[in-house]
Amino acid sequence: MIISIYSNSEPFGVHLTNKKNQMKLIKTVFILLLPVIIKAQESQSDSIKKIVAGASISINSNGIAPIPSFSLGKPAIISAVSISKGRFSYMPALAIGFNLKPWYIDNWLYYKFIDSPKFNLKAGFNYSLFFGNDTISGVHGQRYFTGALESAYQPWKSVNFYFAYWYDAGQDEGSIQGHYLSFTAEKFGIKLGSQFALAMSIQIFYLNYTDNNDGLFVTPRLNLTANKIPLSLYFQATQTLQTNISPYPEFKWNIGLAYSL
Repeated sequence: MIISIYSNSEPFGVHLTNKKNQMKLIKTVFILLLPVIIKAQESQSDSIKKIVAGASISINSNGIAPIPSFSLGKPAIISAVSISKGRFSYMPALAIGFNLKPWYIDNWLYYKFIDSPKFNLKAGFNYSLFFGNDTISGVHGQRYFTGALESAYQPWKSVNFYFAYWYDAGQDEGSIQGHYLSFTAEKFGIKLGSQFALAMSIQIFYLNYTDNNDGLFVTPRLNLTANKIPLSLYFQATQTLQTNISPYPEFKWNIGLAYSL
């Protein structure tokens, strides 16, 4: 899912120039994944596994998006659901502002090629909508198709490494397209007495979008969880390391409260 980059809470967009190449790429990805999907449907071991579901809702101060260099620029409410069975998972999300106007809608569908206790590798597809302010019609939604390849590796009991590659393709005038590459290191399960636990992570990610809008960013994050209730408090910040985006992206920080089921 990709949304417009913000400066002083105002979005700027880049017009798409080659729709045919986008559709060819999307069709190629579907063709490559089709044998895997068919094989998975024929797998009896996956079909007998139970459905696992979860949900979360968070309130945050600055509307930081899943790609942390993008933001709403004001407080937001984000709700997310996770439904999985076997190697398949579906993860929809809805984000709105405090004024109850929609910000974005995600519809992630994943398939795990490798699923082991220490390592997993999955491919995903997302159909999303980004809602911006339109002076004529009030609200409009820009459609995005996103293809993803993601992995997680846990070399030690309380350490995770994550890798993600996304290709975002905007489908409407004013939307953008490009590549997102991310690496995250996380240390979790740090006990703070008998009531709380702390997780710390640092993410380095690179963007390369149409009209040479690219950049390298770093995002540290702290997450404080309560042991007896499914509540967590988190803080994150995003700092630009190098970019040719104009105007220059400002330092962003965000604090939020999340409740998980």
